[in-house]
Order: sequence, then structure tokens, then C-alpha cells
Amino acid sequence: MNNIRKNEIVAIVTMIFYLSGCGQPSTPQLDRDILDKYLKQTNSASEEVANAAVIRILKEDSVKISSIDRIQLAAFFDKINDINQALKQLEIVGDDDKSAALARLNEGRIHFFRTRFAKKAETSLKKSAQLDPTSPAPLTLLASIYDIQNRLKERNDCYIKIDELSAMTRDQLIHWTCDRRPDASLREIAVLLDAFVKADPTDTFSLLALVDDYRNRGEFDKAKKSIKIILKINLPDSDLIKAQLSLAEIEWDCGNLLESEKQINQIHLGHKNDSLESFRYYRLTSLIQAEAKNYKLAERNLILAISYKPLDREVNQLMVLVQRLQKKIESVLPYELRLSQIDRLEDLSQKSIATLHRDDPTWLINIAEIANIIGRHDIARAWFRQVLVKDPLNPEIQKRIFQLDQFLKL
Repeated sequence: MNNIRKNEIVAIVTMIFYLSGCGQPSTPQLDRDILDKYLKQTNSASEEVANAAVIRILKEDSVKISSIDRIQLAAFFDKINDINQALKQLEIVGDDDKSAALARLNEGRIHFFRTRFAKKAETSLKKSAQLDPTSPAPLTLLASIYDIQNRLKERNDCYIKIDELSAMTRDQLIHWTCDRRPDASLREIAVLLDAFVKADPTDTFSLLALVDDYRNRGEFDKAKKSIKIILKINLPDSDLIKAQLSLAEIEWDCGNLLESEKQINQIHLGHKNDSLESFRYYRLTSLIQAEAKNYKLAERNLILAISYKPLDREVNQLMVLVQRLQKKIESVLPYELRLSQIDRLEDLSQKSIATLHRDDPTWLINIAEIANIIGRHDIARAWFRQVLVKDPLNPEIQKRIFQLDQFLKL
């Protein structure tokens, strides 16, 4: 009986020390429990207690501090806004460690949300995705960075992988499908781009995206100023062409037709240019030629622009106009049909945000069908998968997904 009483007293004393987080007795495991408890709390009332536990952990032999410990320590320092110490703890976890994917993911999160170093965030997140191809978390953050920087090909590649992992959320899918953005989203992107550039003035991806943002908001003087900054950087050829294209587009937006034409004529595309650069080049060239009423040449360049980006609303609309002006009644019909389907896909997807249509299988299938008709097969598959979430044994939907899988592998 005395032994039972003595054990109860010891347990009570230990609990008091555990709750106070100070004094003795203290054990390595108790310190880790205190840290874990603090990280799970929504308030910082026990920060002093957790800090004492962290100090004791850091005084241990480094061999005894595991990779998971380092990740927990980094989370603590991040929570108290000691970013340098948080990153230091994560850097200790090498890429060959079993917890490396999580460490790199957390590095990416810190650089994205805290330091605003987009390039460092991208590097860490790509490494995390490489180390753990089954996790959608790094891909989701990468897609956000690429979306902010208007790197749509890279963003779409991330979304495809997320969908293949069956981790695509409805909001991500709507964002992937729709070109129109609410004003709040556009303002948020502008703020983030500005933060990326302030954190790293050599981040050309963010600089170029910031130029486009200024253009879209009609702040042409700021856009030109940013282009001048970019052109002073020692750029690779692909980035130089992007900057030159942006300058030509700014001049066009300002109504300086001759200057825009002069700028575009100085750009020479090669076989290494990506599809977006080529699309922008032929789109602007066709706009200049249409303005000069050289409709035949404008049409030829529009065909090239559409070959790189078949579902762009602007070039399809311009093609309809150019062909109508040439009285090409028959050949304009496919472009008019495609234009109406592009608008319908956008309209249905935007309306699916509403509760009324959000989980309506018929509505979701209609979106998938239209996406499939206009050639957005990866998005069509993703919408069919949303239906399958609600009706996992539906044989017709399973068949459609299988068919799209086979087609996309070709």
C-alpha cells in the first residue's frame, strides 16, 4: 500500500514539473513532449516553457538529436519568428536522410510564406517532390508559385501530377480550368509579386510577371521602369526575349504602333523558344498586321499563334474578326464554334463554385465533356474524377477516365 502511495506522489510531482516546464526532473523525452504540445497549441502562453525545453534539447549531443527533432525545432523557431534558426535546423537534415522530403517541404514553406524568396522556395519544393513523389504538398505550393509568376506550363504540369495522385481539390480544379480571376485574387498576386521582387531583385520570373501585372492594371510607366531593370541583368537568351516581348506589348498597349512594331522586329525566335514565347510573338505580330489592315498576313500569324495555344480566347476572337473582314464565311465557322465552347467551359466552371452546382454530377460531367471536346483532355479527366469521388463504382465514368488515361499516354 505504501509503495502505491509513493508512486502516486512521484507521478503528481512529475506532472507538476511537466506542466510548469521548468526545474527538475526533466528528461529528453519530456522536453520533446513539451515542444510537441506547444507546437499544437493555438496560443503562445507556454512559449517560455517550450523555449526552456528547446534549450535543453540543443544542449544534447548532436547525434542524439534526430531529424524529426530538427524539424520540430525548426517549427518552434518559425513559430517564434526566428527564421534564420529555423532554416539552420532544416539544413542539418541532409537530402539523403529519410526525413529529407519533409525538411525540404518545410524549407519551401518558410521561403514562400516568410522570406518571400521564390527561387529558394522553388528549389526546396522541387527537391521535396523528387524525394517523395507520392506527396501532393510540395506540388501544391509549386503550382502556387508558378501561377503567381504566370508560368502556366509548369503550373499545369504540377496540377496534372496532383490529379494523378487523386489529390486535386475542387477549388484547384476550378482555378486550373478558368482564366477569369476575381479582383481579390489579382490583388493578392500583385502583393506577392512585389514581395518576391523586393526579397530578390534578381528574380527575373517574378520581375517579368510583375511587368505583366502592371500592364494588366494600366500602369505602363511602372511596367517600362521594371523592364529597364530587367534588361540591366545579365539574362539568358530566353529571358531576354521575354523582356523584349513585354516591352513590345507595353508599347502596343500604350497605342504606340510603330514603336511596338520596331520592338517586335528586333526579336528573332529560334527553335529553342518555348511555346508561350512563340505564342506571344505571333499574337502581337497578328495584332499589328490587323491594325494595318493586312488581313492575310494577320491570318497566317494567327494560325501560328493558335497552333501554340489553341484555346486562347483573344486569338480565336481576332481570327473570327479577321476572317469575317475577308468575308470567309465557311472557314470562320470552326473558330466561332471553338470560341463559344471556350466561353461555355469558363461559364460552367465559374458557376460550379456555387453550392447549387458544386456537387451536381450532371453539371460536372457537362464541364468534363466540353473540356474534352475543345482538347483540354487532362482537365476533362480531372472533372470526371470529381464525379467518381461521389460515385466511385460508376462504370461509365470509370470507362471515360480509362479512355482519357490511354489517350494522354500517346
